[in-house]
Amino acid sequence: MLALRATPRAKSRFGEQAAGALWLQLLAEGVLTAPAAHDPDALRLLPPLTVGRAELDYFLNACQRAVTALEEEATT
Repeated sequence: MLALRATPRAKSRFGEQAAGALWLQLLAEGVLTAPAAHDPDALRLLPPLTVGRAELDYFLNACQRAVTALEEEATT
């Protein structure tokens, strides 16, 4: 399992629910992740063992768009 974890800086910028906000943005981008049961600041990533470059590129681009959307929301 891989995980994305909200840092204290992200939490101060996007709120205590930064990981949840990112989860919702990624879901809107068509990326399935799941909140980690053991850590409310983490998102679980469960890529298949056969993940290809195109899927990784899609995920990274979706992450960039999701973070950009969160930044825009935080500044308005």
